[in-house]
Amino acid sequence: MKKYILLILFAVALTACSNEKDGADANGNFEAQEIIISSEIAGKIIEMDAEEGTTLKSGDLIAVIDSSGFELSIAQADAQKRAIQTKLPSVFAQINVLEEQNQTLVIEKNRTLQMLKGKAATQQMLDNIEGKIKVNDAQIKQVKTQNASVMSEVAVLNTQIDQLRDKINRCK
Repeated sequence: MKKYILLILFAVALTACSNEKDGADANGNFEAQEIIISSEIAGKIIEMDAEEGTTLKSGDLIAVIDSSGFELSIAQADAQKRAIQTKLPSVFAQINVLEEQNQTLVIEKNRTLQMLKGKAATQQMLDNIEGKIKVNDAQIKQVKTQNASVMSEVAVLNTQIDQLRDKINRCK
């Protein structure tokens, strides 16, 4: 029995030392470095120019993401901006009317002052005119505040449009 075991061991040793070059010299695992590339903007890819194994440099354009939603949002913001800007002429017209009324009231006040000196008018008449001037001044301030509000709304929409354009640029 010992002879059979020694014979088997000897046969295995001879076959392991053969000069055949056709077999594998080594066994092992090959690993590749895998890099995940992501976009700054989520969306549907509508164009892809890179394939697996392509060597890329920083800044290379490899895909384009659908930006039609952002473009529609810009169109909507532009429409809102135009709608708001249509209020501006009305605001300026209101200011002009109130300033004209104020000029008329100042003339009437000066006339009433002259009449008061000649005892042809009463203090109540002068007080009424001065009250109207104060109310008119307050209305002018209020309308100018409306104008500032309208301009702020336009500024907000301009900022939103700029942000949307930035997102469109990042879709590439």
